[in-house]
Amino acid sequence: MTGCRLAPRGVGWGRKRGVGWRRLGSSVRYALPLLNCHDYVVATPMDCTINLVFAMAAHLKFELFVADCTQAFLQPPKPSNISLYGKLPTDCKIPGFCNGGEIVEFLKLLYGCKQSGRVWQVWLDDHILGFTKKGFKIKKSVKDQCLYLVFSGERLALMILVMVDDILGAGQKDIWDLFFAYLQSRIDITGGDLCYIWNSREIRQEHGEIWISQDKAMENFLLEYKEIDPEKYGETPETPESTEWLSKLNMQEEGNLDETVVKKFQRLLGKLLYFARITRPDIAHAINLAGQVAHRASEKNLKGLMRIVHYLRKFPKKSIVYRTGRAFNLVCFTDSNFGNEPFMKQEFDCGKKSTSGIAILANGGVVSYCSKLQSTVADSTGYAETIAIHEALRELQFLKLLLEEMKKGPVAPFPLFVDSANAISNLLQNHSYKQKMTKFHEIRISAGYQYAARGLIHPIQIESKENIADLFTKSNIGNVEKWKTFISRLFGEMYSSDEFSKWIQKLILNNFKKVPNDRVPEVYRYLSELGLDHDISSKQKGVVSRGGDRNVT
Repeated sequence: MTGCRLAPRGVGWGRKRGVGWRRLGSSVRYALPLLNCHDYVVATPMDCTINLVFAMAAHLKFELFVADCTQAFLQPPKPSNISLYGKLPTDCKIPGFCNGGEIVEFLKLLYGCKQSGRVWQVWLDDHILGFTKKGFKIKKSVKDQCLYLVFSGERLALMILVMVDDILGAGQKDIWDLFFAYLQSRIDITGGDLCYIWNSREIRQEHGEIWISQDKAMENFLLEYKEIDPEKYGETPETPESTEWLSKLNMQEEGNLDETVVKKFQRLLGKLLYFARITRPDIAHAINLAGQVAHRASEKNLKGLMRIVHYLRKFPKKSIVYRTGRAFNLVCFTDSNFGNEPFMKQEFDCGKKSTSGIAILANGGVVSYCSKLQSTVADSTGYAETIAIHEALRELQFLKLLLEEMKKGPVAPFPLFVDSANAISNLLQNHSYKQKMTKFHEIRISAGYQYAARGLIHPIQIESKENIADLFTKSNIGNVEKWKTFISRLFGEMYSSDEFSKWIQKLILNNFKKVPNDRVPEVYRYLSELGLDHDISSKQKGVVSRGGDRNVT
């Protein structure tokens, strides 16, 4: 209520200790049409943008800093063309001004109220873009409105992320100090120190590496569910999901729902989704399956969800690690299962859809991942893989535009690793014009073909045992050792940046074991552009196999 004014009806405006109201009476009919709290919300950065900033900061050996705007929405003045009304609690009485239960007009913007977020963001945006120190130029990202980039000449010097009233800076300390001092002179802001936690992400910086985790939040979550009985699940699970327990076949019947079970399931699912979205991609596929039964969850479905909690109890501490490297590379893995959704009898949506899995890594750590049920039923494995690739290409295009804004645009197409020869053939030859397909499938193939032709991606076929996107499409990917290998590669915890580069180099070279003589220079030129040509001798590049082809192994 601070910063508002009050005046009884017909008396005009008055003040008292900076607190004020405008009295409108006790009837709510004046206020109801105006109390729509969902028209405008504050923009927040996308998760892939946040992860890309962390990855780029590690690559450039930037430090991370944090600042907080105090009393955020109360700082900007309320525009004259915006009115904000509310009904006072019945026990809120101000002697001589108004009684409880009356309608008042607020002269300051409050959290959650109509247009408050927009006004705050425009006001903060103007102050941030006013940073005009000599030799520096600040620019707001076009693709993500919460990202600001500061350049020193043509060199990226500082990245700024804004999450409502929390500010994250990634750059050199002297430049951050200049920016923070400027901002502190114009708005009420605190902090400015090294960042150790930002919006539930715990951050550790050491030896040029950035480790992102949610260990404290996970610890509090597991304490809440400490009563879980391990004997219900037999041995401690090495993987987080059970296809049987989370299957749609186990859902409650439509007309006989136990709302208590459904609400308990949804409450737990929301908490698990909080971890799966930010730092726990290893449970993303299990959460995807659980989300499909949340509206009619049964006791058996709830048992499957508790298995995920049991898995997290065994592996509570996981960190996504970003490291520096010779070059900043994005690599993408895509996969799909074919019709793995169960068949549902007597349902409008009978099932049998496929699931898309996407994992995009940058210098060792994952920056974007997805496990998503496809919107249409694919009638072939190639069709299912093409849908997954199309979704990955849209994400890659967004990340590419962000990199170009940072003036760190790719010098070579992104490697796109797929285990389907049919899908790669469609990308390279545009088969949509050579066979009869649905219109939507033709559009996806044509879009993928154009992305490949324009140099956004370089499709590369790999074996299924090397495709870490399997984690987002399959409940059972083989033995436990394969699962652990995929997890270590996804998080980047178990190997250095050089080992990551060698692994990607190996995947690319395995695809070109035998190539014509005239394509050998092209293969190694591509590796050189990606910064992956180290440890390859000239002798390896010139091995000639029988038949006049070169064996590039």
